This record gives sequence, structure tokens and C-alpha cells, in this order.
Amino acid sequence: MAESAAQAAEAHETYRQEQFKEALRDLQECYQRELDLARCVVGNEANETLGQEIEKQQAMWEAWMLRFQENLELTWDKEKSLLLTDKDVSLLALKNQHTDELLRVSTEAEHTIEVRRMKDGGIINQLQEELRSAKHNHTHEIQALVEKARRSREAQETILDKLRSQQNQELISLRTELRSKQLELDASQYSSAREPSERICGNCPILEQKKGILTERLRLLEEQLRETDRQR
Repeated sequence: MAESAAQAAEAHETYRQEQFKEALRDLQECYQRELDLARCVVGNEANETLGQEIEKQQAMWEAWMLRFQENLELTWDKEKSLLLTDKDVSLLALKNQHTDELLRVSTEAEHTIEVRRMKDGGIINQLQEELRSAKHNHTHEIQALVEKARRSREAQETILDKLRSQQNQELISLRTELRSKQLELDASQYSSAREPSERICGNCPILEQKKGILTERLRLLEEQLRETDRQR
């Protein structure tokens, strides 16, 4: 049962990591589209239109990130609830199985005692002692299994909480990084709008450099995720 729970946790973590990687790829593509759009806006639109477009894109980014986080939290809560429910059902089934086994052993022992009661009082006493010992042993086995399942459930909940905390921290860090890049892009666009037109394209290499830095950081993060998967 512990191995099945570990496999389920590992499969769940792999699924969550794949979702996070996919979100990173989507964010990278969105950043590229926003960069291309900013270049077009800087070269072709007036300052007022540029400001409106920047505010619109920023609002879209905020709304998208909010929906993404809400959907992620909702999915996480559902999966955690299903996992805990499955463990409760498994624990109950295991307890019922051992209870039925204990009842069967008790019934067979009592029947044997009844059949041989008139033949040998010593054997009857021995069987009675074995019956009591069997009941005692099965009771301890059930208690040990219940305690083991409880510890496993607590450990699983701890793992789930840690994973959720880690993902929340990564989301916050990524969101902060995106906001920082957006502010840098806004500042560059504002400066370009105030400078002569022949100097507007001079900011393009800087934007490309910032894009390269963000891309490299995303690549390093993906390598770290793959290394974590191999270690597990």
C-alpha cells in the first residue's frame, strides 16, 4: 500500500511538473509575441496609442495570470481531495478484510473446540488459548496497519503541502520576473517615444539581450526540473 501511494505521488508530481513546463513554454511564447508587438507599436503608432496598448496588454497579462493561478489551485485541490479519498477507501477496505479474516479464524477455532470438547479437555484448553492468542495477534496487526496507514497519510499530506508551496513560490518568482521585464519594456518604449526617430531602433539590441537572458533562465529552470526528476 505504501508503494502504491508512493507511485501515485510520483505520478502526480510528474503530471504537475509537465503542467508547469507547459505553462513556462506558454509564457515564453507570450513574451515573444509581446516583444514583437512592442516593436511594431514603437515604430508605427502615436504616443497615446502606444500607452493605451501597453495598458491593455498589461491588463491582459494580469487577467491571464490570475486565471492560470485560479485554475491551478482548483485542479490541485480536486486532485488532493481525490487522493485522500482513495487512501481512506483503501484503509477501510484493508481494515474490513482483516476483520473478516479474524472472524473466520475465530469461527473455525470455536467449531473445532466444540467438536473435540468431549474427547480431550486438555486439547480444548489448548485450542482456547490459541484462539485468544490469534485474536490478540490479529488485533495488534490491525492496529499496526491502521497506524502505518495514518503515518503514510500524514507523510503524503506533508509532501502535497510542500509541493504546493514550492509551486506557489515558483509562480510568484516567475510573475515578479515578468512584471520586472514589462516595466523595463515600458521604460524603453517611453524613452524611445521621447527621443528622435532615428534612435528608436537603437533599443532593439537591448530588448533582444533581455529576451536572451530570460530565455536562458527558463532553460536553466527546465534543466533543474529534469535533474530533480532523475534524482527521484
